[in-house]
Amino acid sequence: MYIQESERGERDGKTTTACLCYCNSDASLQFMEAETVSCCENVKHCRREVLFKDFDYCSKDKPVGY
Repeated sequence: MYIQESERGERDGKTTTACLCYCNSDASLQFMEAETVSCCENVKHCRREVLFKDFDYCSKDKPVGY
């Protein structure tokens, strides 16, 4: 759902802001995969780049932010 919402504005030709709410205690939940925790705690790479790495997405065609 997060990916869908973060792309909706671009599809509509509008600027959007996506907010990922995350708490350190979430990481202790059994269903929370290590890769998900890593993505949430990432501050080095653009989150959009990380989210779309498995899709046919080229950031050179579209501006990205943090």
